[in-house]
Amino acid sequence: MTASWTIVVPSVRLAENSSRLGTEARRLTRAIALDTVAAIAAARLVEQIIVINDEPDATDAFTALSPNVTVVPAEKDTETLDIPAVVHSVTGVADGPVVVVRPILPALDSVAVSSMLDGAESVDFGVLEDFHGRSGTTALIAKHATRLGAFPTTLKIERPAGAQLLGLSATLHKSATSARDIAHLRSEPSLGARTRVAAAALLLELPTKESGRRYGIDPPPQN
Repeated sequence: MTASWTIVVPSVRLAENSSRLGTEARRLTRAIALDTVAAIAAARLVEQIIVINDEPDATDAFTALSPNVTVVPAEKDTETLDIPAVVHSVTGVADGPVVVVRPILPALDSVAVSSMLDGAESVDFGVLEDFHGRSGTTALIAKHATRLGAFPTTLKIERPAGAQLLGLSATLHKSATSARDIAHLRSEPSLGARTRVAAAALLLELPTKESGRRYGIDPPPQN
């Protein structure tokens, strides 16, 4: 395959939508997003990475990852993103191949991204689901950007109608939206350096009747 791809990473409302990581988990959610983008930037066949970002103080950190990264500001109160319009505004291409990747894949590796793009030419519209089957999708692949249309800014993305379910490398499926996810991913050799540092400050507590969840964070990471 020789086609080059535009990768869109909607880094929007991360702290709000990752509340299971703790209400003060901004540093951790940002580290995960940066590691996700860094893995994409190191992959083959990636021509352009567009990060849609609603935290202005994170812009420099994203653009420092690669000269191929462009940050597009997003309004704080927006509910959907017009992905084709955003791609066209940055690349000038009206309907080229696009992959939307959720910024919650701290163990993503560039080999997995390259493998996905190698096999994506024959995919008209495809979806990768979360490894645990509880957090929606982790990526959408579209040979034509117009197939994506309005994209929700919430982290959980349900499988779109008509999308082909793809089975690819595990690191493309392993999202981190809870303390339990971080606990499981700590042993992953491909876990991003930024996430590893941010997660090192977390103390994962055992389940309690009061917590109502398997893991909690105590204390929460500091911004």
